Amino acid sequence: MKNETTATPIGAGDSLRDAIHDAKVLADAAVMLQDADSGEAMARALKHDLELWFAIRHDLTRSETLPAELRSGLTQLAGYVTTTILRAENAALTDAQIQALITINLRVSAGLLEGQVRRLFGDELYDLWQRHGRPEGAALETWLAGAAVPVEA
Repeated sequence: MKNETTATPIGAGDSLRDAIHDAKVLADAAVMLQDADSGEAMARALKHDLELWFAIRHDLTRSETLPAELRSGLTQLAGYVTTTILRAENAALTDAQIQALITINLRVSAGLLEGQVRRLFGDELYDLWQRHGRPEGAALETWLAGAAVPVEA
């Protein structure tokens, strides 16, 4: 996402800070959609989400760091999001469509963080967190505990 919302293409940052920033941008867009309590607020949220996904799509065309399969999947999601929002200019989105946009933003946000965690802490600690049921708010504690104690197979 190379616009005013971020400094690196989505998922291309080498640091946890980049991943957190990109994830936050997507999560914030999801919250804007979720919290829109009027037609005007929804229009702003949709415009923001559209601009965000146009930037993501643009960055994906120039990305050389993301695996082809990931780039392809994100490009398809960007196409879905932008087409859905652009079609909404003629008619209101259904609740299911809005929920789908929110879910996409949140899942991509979570995927960015999970990918960076795997790069930083390794697959073993990520798998340990998975085995513990991916407890919300306890990821850091799980990884730190796993780093201190050998991971069991």
